[in-house]
Amino acid sequence: MFNHRNLIGVVVTIIWLSIAINYCFRSPYDYRGHDIYGQLEYSEFIAKNHKLPTSNDCYQCYHPPLYYIIANLITPSILSFRDYHINFVRGISVFYGTLVLWIILLVLEKVTTDKRAWLMTLLFIETTPAFVFIFSRYNNDSLLSLLSISALAIVFNVYFKWSQRLGILLFIVAAGCFYTKYTAVFCMLSLCLLCCKNFFLGKLLTENQFRILRILFLAFLLYSPWLVFHNYRHFKKITPLNFESRMYEKLDFGKALNTLSTVVKIPILQSTPKEWSEPWAHSGLEQAHEATKRNDFFSFSFVTSIIGECSFDKPAVIFFWALLLIHLIIVLFGLKQSFKSNLTKLALSLILLGQLTHLSFTIFMKPPVWGCTLDYRYICWSWLPWAVLYASALSDKTLLASVLKRIFVIGITIQVYILLVLTGPALTP
Repeated sequence: MFNHRNLIGVVVTIIWLSIAINYCFRSPYDYRGHDIYGQLEYSEFIAKNHKLPTSNDCYQCYHPPLYYIIANLITPSILSFRDYHINFVRGISVFYGTLVLWIILLVLEKVTTDKRAWLMTLLFIETTPAFVFIFSRYNNDSLLSLLSISALAIVFNVYFKWSQRLGILLFIVAAGCFYTKYTAVFCMLSLCLLCCKNFFLGKLLTENQFRILRILFLAFLLYSPWLVFHNYRHFKKITPLNFESRMYEKLDFGKALNTLSTVVKIPILQSTPKEWSEPWAHSGLEQAHEATKRNDFFSFSFVTSIIGECSFDKPAVIFFWALLLIHLIIVLFGLKQSFKSNLTKLALSLILLGQLTHLSFTIFMKPPVWGCTLDYRYICWSWLPWAVLYASALSDKTLLASVLKRIFVIGITIQVYILLVLTGPALTP
């Protein structure tokens, strides 16, 4: 049935495809992507050897295989049609982004009946540069983001009212998350902690919380053969990683505090003198840029949630400063909605748990922490709960809500302009 929801979905999809395809044509495949040549090596190994690699076969081959299996099954061979294969897989990422937008739309139906709130929220998210970057590149982040957001959307539905069909779907999606990338643990752990909320408050878990926990546990059991018969069999490690030299071999409380003290700051108030001299995150590896935000977890996460780990030559830097300010204002408006309903409370909980689980990962890292480990892409599934808060704020019948709508329009306009004209290096140093 072609109703208002479907009409909005079609409009949002057309705009998304126009923006994403234009961006793909204007940006080489190795721009604003992470470890692209390692990703390609993984696919090349599968195509050449017709088996899954071990982590010694290439520097990205430690990843679980689902993304690369899909990329090789439904696209032309990377060995015979390399460029066509790469572009086809980037197109699949764009398709994943389309699915994400429809999933968010289905959740927003439960938040408000305000159709304009749905439309403005989706347009704002799909034109955010970081969203475009993730869903237009050759990288397993795109599939993991789709599956993680799907898992959250299902939990939004079954947390208060159970559905056996959605429970089965949650099991499939959660297992897919695990088999796509190790950082799925941020999403899965956040969902587990959410369902343990009553336990931490000294109360009994609800039946639906028990059900979700059981499903996530079963999904992990389905993932365990990969950990045992692939990882441990070959390396005597459950999770072989290519950056273990940057991690503590054994963690103690003193080391954890040492690491956290280097990255947890009050933004602006505890920033270094030149940290905000530029809007870019400047991830840095061994030698940090003077304007790096890698020593400020929350600033780095905020900036990369909008423009990724990138810097740009065009348009003028003033547009990026304006965009950061607009996002900050919209975030504050969204947080104001946190306790408006059960769904907004759920959204706030997932946002906070995402930040907590991501931050907890840093305690395993030796200072100086690489900025790339703080990148928002690991918890970009938080776009869904943020969308819930945004739509709730936009649906208010107040003067502030009318002001917010104008801010959204300005933000969407700036983002579209940036995406149409941007030029610059692949990633910031």
